[in-house]
Amino acid sequence: MGTKKITIENKLLAYSICLFGFFPLLPIRLKGFPVILLLIVALYFFFKKKKRKFAMKGFLKLSSLFSISFLSIFYTGSFYFPKNKIETSLSLIIIPLAFYLLHSKKIKRGLIILFFKCFILSTTILSIFSFYFYYVNNLFRKDYFKVNSFRKLILEIPIVNDHPIYISLYLALSMLFSIASFNSLNKSKKVILIIINLINIFHLLLLSSKGVIIGVFIAAILFLKLRNTRNKLILVFLLLTMFVLGLTYFPNMSRRFKELGIRSTYTELQTTNSTSVRVAVYKCVLETIKNRPFLGYGWGKGDLALIDCYKNKSDYLFKEKLNSHNQFLDYYLNGGVLALFILIYFIYHQFIISIRERKYLLTSIIVFLSVQMLSENILNRQSGIIMFIFIICLFKFENKFLIR
Repeated sequence: MGTKKITIENKLLAYSICLFGFFPLLPIRLKGFPVILLLIVALYFFFKKKKRKFAMKGFLKLSSLFSISFLSIFYTGSFYFPKNKIETSLSLIIIPLAFYLLHSKKIKRGLIILFFKCFILSTTILSIFSFYFYYVNNLFRKDYFKVNSFRKLILEIPIVNDHPIYISLYLALSMLFSIASFNSLNKSKKVILIIINLINIFHLLLLSSKGVIIGVFIAAILFLKLRNTRNKLILVFLLLTMFVLGLTYFPNMSRRFKELGIRSTYTELQTTNSTSVRVAVYKCVLETIKNRPFLGYGWGKGDLALIDCYKNKSDYLFKEKLNSHNQFLDYYLNGGVLALFILIYFIYHQFIISIRERKYLLTSIIVFLSVQMLSENILNRQSGIIMFIFIICLFKFENKFLIR
């Protein structure tokens, strides 16, 4: 009877972990469902234990990104409670809470591999499903490769309709999971995994998110260097080939990267040039920060102050009401020097631990997500928040240094 109970409990935990693997396929409104399920499972395990221990110190450290944002409401004197931001960011505190409630039940190797398999499968389904809609809408024509057709249509695809940057982020994470898993597979499974990644890479190139492509390239090379894996040179060559072919045969990708080398990108606002728009945003962010350089404006108030700056600078920026498009500047704008320090220290601390414990896949993922933070506020949307904190917690609580 006891064995049966343990088996059922293990399956329950496996289902909750696996659901995070299918996160890329979940509609926007259901993104928080895996978080809720994990918390319920964690509470079940916690109250089933006779001796209940909870590492409060560790929990406070791991949930500090939410805590500092919430505290900024008070120490800045704003007393403005951004309801939407608080609700969206709750995963930053709920997921660490769930893992600490599960503290005595270490995450086993099989669960991490299960998560990888589910995630790789879900991104492949996502890509094939998207290809179908691209085809139906006649996007696989040479003329449409020159514009942002694929990026625009992904926003309209039923169920998926996530932002192209976050779709690209899922595809990139899937590639990193695949590289980490490659050497442990037999020949037939390696062939399947290569085909899967060719599908996802093709999709990634169609969406042409510069930051994601640069980030996954850096992260993959870093992982291969740290891991010192077999066939390293072959994999590096394939990554370089992917990048070169993308620039050669995907005009939209080539155009978006060429923007980086054009002088006018940095001197005047060009609404069709994403890099130029970001430069204009950063100028306004820095100007806004100068007015309150130490304490910041308070959670949510910084965004309102930024919009006021847009009002005086550009009708386009004011109409779009763009966020800071840099996670570090976002924390600085809203929570001042203290919030910026907490964010940098949090990332640095997780990076150092991953190196020390030889969890090199986590190291590369932290680098990848940090690169994304330079051009996107990935901790302002559930799509980024949940993946960020879940992956960190998953590796933190694994029972052995298995994925290296």
